[in-house]
Amino acid sequence: MTQTPTYADLWGWYEEVRQSAIQTSNEPILRAMDLHNEGWRNRERDPQHTLTLWNESKILAQVAGNTWLALYYGYWCCEALTFYLDNIQDGLDEAVKLVVEANKPEYRHCPVLGRVYRMVIDAYSLTDVLGYEDNIRQMLDFIESSIPVDVDTHSLLVAHHLVLATESGDLKGAYEWANKYLEVSEHSDFRKTTAHLTMCQLHHLREQYAPALAYAQTGELAAQQSRRVASRAVAFAWQALLLHEMGKIEEAHLLFQRATSVRAGLGTKPSGTYYDVLSKYHELRGEIEPALHLRERAIADVSGTGQLYGECKARLLYTCLLGRLGRPIDSALASVREAAQRLIAPHKFHPKIEMVERGIYEEKIIWGLVD
Repeated sequence: MTQTPTYADLWGWYEEVRQSAIQTSNEPILRAMDLHNEGWRNRERDPQHTLTLWNESKILAQVAGNTWLALYYGYWCCEALTFYLDNIQDGLDEAVKLVVEANKPEYRHCPVLGRVYRMVIDAYSLTDVLGYEDNIRQMLDFIESSIPVDVDTHSLLVAHHLVLATESGDLKGAYEWANKYLEVSEHSDFRKTTAHLTMCQLHHLREQYAPALAYAQTGELAAQQSRRVASRAVAFAWQALLLHEMGKIEEAHLLFQRATSVRAGLGTKPSGTYYDVLSKYHELRGEIEPALHLRERAIADVSGTGQLYGECKARLLYTCLLGRLGRPIDSALASVREAAQRLIAPHKFHPKIEMVERGIYEEKIIWGLVD
């Protein structure tokens, strides 16, 4: 497990900057903060505008001569690129530039440092979590041992350990990290949302539908409290799938409708989990073409974004669905092989392809997530 972190009071520092700006009528700083708040409110509906606003906040902080605040808003620009616009390559490039800037002596005690370094891990993970596995583990060790972090960043470091365990097929480790993630996310409905939906996913793998449903429901409540609209859609999708698997067909369909209704109108792309869960829901109902269409949309959404591992995974899940349906898989499997050649470490993905070649189409078996 992670070491006990040294905490940085990020929000205490930010509030001090705000109060000082109010007292001195520092209009550039106050304007920067207002723009950041506006961007945050609109991040899921208009992420491009959010990036513009956060970049303007960074420029205003630079004009005001507040380098720490400029670093903070630079971090948020990386967040917009990576998580809301799915521009992983640009997000990684900007994150590396931020780390170079943050290594200057003037930032030695800056409370933003943990987030800046973590942003590189985020970009590595979204690019190719297994290809960059060694880099990710090294950076996790460095941050956990050397950099003071805010509470939110600490919970996300735990989440990265969880992702590594899951994608490496370590179900026992995934459960341990998921429970740790629950523990460290209690401070925030925003983080609690992801922690509970992750526990939902892990219980679903073990076909423990009742506890999985409970986690999906509490995850939805946390998402509502923290105004995470896309995550609410994912939570409703999980509830639809689980209720159908529990034989509550009509109730499940109502939750399916809520998932798609909540998701409509957002300016961000749906997550891979959203596509995965709703495709499984349609497959379970015998609605084959909608199930295939969602898998195809998942591929289209990650292709060309720099999400190398995500594209391989989406293509393999599509191939698995074809296999379960008894349809030809040769063309789809060839596209997986081609995509895998772009991975940082293709050999780590090849065993999954080989299992599909042998006629194994169940994802949890392919990923090794079985007891």
